[in-house]
Amino acid sequence: MIAPAEPGRIEREDWAVPAFDCQQYRERSTRYCLVIPVINEGKRLEQQLAQMASLGQMDLVDVIIADGG
Repeated sequence: MIAPAEPGRIEREDWAVPAFDCQQYRERSTRYCLVIPVINEGKRLEQQLAQMASLGQMDLVDVIIADGG
């Protein structure tokens, strides 16, 4: 029998990493990264990335897109 967890504590036995796919398009190239969590963003994400590219911001950070779907 497992003892009850302390309030606010998550037991590690309950943790599970869901199945996922990882696609890497290029190697790390900067010291910093920008993580963009998305769920069904489609055109909105494309527009944001295009705007960042047009401002020259894409060379300042590596971009990680995490799709929650």
